[in-house]
Amino acid sequence: MADNYEEQDEDTTLTNPLVVEKYKFAARFANKAMDEVKKGAVEGASVFDLCCLGDKIILDECAKVYCKKGESQVDKGIGFPTSISVNDVVCHFSPDAEEGKNTKPLHEGDVVRIDLGCQIDGYVSTFADTLVVGKETVTGKKADVIRAAQSALDIVTHALRPGVSYYAITNLIEKVAQEYGVNSAEGVLSHRTSRYIIDTVHVITGKDTPEGKVRDMEIEENEVWAIDIVMTTGTGKLKNKESRPLVYKKTLDSSHQLKLQASRDVLNEVNQKCQTFPFSVRNLTQKRARIGLQECVRSDVIDPYPILYEKEGEHVAHVKSTILVTPSKIERITCTKFDEARYQTEKKITDAALLDWQLKSLKLKDKKDKSA
Repeated sequence: MADNYEEQDEDTTLTNPLVVEKYKFAARFANKAMDEVKKGAVEGASVFDLCCLGDKIILDECAKVYCKKGESQVDKGIGFPTSISVNDVVCHFSPDAEEGKNTKPLHEGDVVRIDLGCQIDGYVSTFADTLVVGKETVTGKKADVIRAAQSALDIVTHALRPGVSYYAITNLIEKVAQEYGVNSAEGVLSHRTSRYIIDTVHVITGKDTPEGKVRDMEIEENEVWAIDIVMTTGTGKLKNKESRPLVYKKTLDSSHQLKLQASRDVLNEVNQKCQTFPFSVRNLTQKRARIGLQECVRSDVIDPYPILYEKEGEHVAHVKSTILVTPSKIERITCTKFDEARYQTEKKITDAALLDWQLKSLKLKDKKDKSA
């Protein structure tokens, strides 16, 4: 991490224009990577190659900023490794070359979820989107679930304002799911983010369950949120099939002494290249990375992201955007234009409260709105 990460007097909030600039640089590069990966997600495309493409675009774009002579050097690069999860594989599928050889290429009609992120000086912007491979019009349950996720993200964006409670947001997500005849997936959390921390303890759950209770608070000014929504035509109970993890993240509070040199080499590379952000095994150059990671995970130095699955035959949509809540406006900075004409559904929003939120301005007034 950059040395100034430890400086307590540095303003790392949205009140600092330089912080906003860095979030927006990161968002611009994430948006570009998403656009290019989506263009490449055609029949016959390799999942591994698409993941490499997304990562490369982010790294290439990062190399162009904060690089002039005399400028302070900052950490910059991948904030979340490009992941391509297809059909019943819901998330965190980010293969290395070995895994990529065993992964089927994309086919017409596949439902593809793309997840990636970029960080500049520790300020991360993440982005996830869902598409169906091919050019044909999409109808039926595939269209329903994708439109549900997009509608939920749009409504939550409008509702993410000071004074609105976390569970009010959860309620909106669940209402949208009901309108489209689908379910919000259990265990999916939207996180408030901060410098070098992609997942703070402040979270909004996508579905209210007895097992998944979170602390209810209110949105405040100058917060940054990664709003993460997963909709499914299934029951919403995603499964971990004990597949080998492909995405990992360094833990923040572990000081365990590693025994193997391979493990120490991996941890050193993670500290230098990834800092506290998630990474894929393919992002590491160590020849014995797999061996080193095993001890790191056993020692709680590095945490794996499990690959989650839905029941085969069900359809899942995943969307995620980074949103800035400033005193003057709500700004969704990772986004792409949704092709409404291609995804056609007979379902629509009819709930009066949801329709009201869709019409609210993203410009904020002085008076806090608690009408969710």
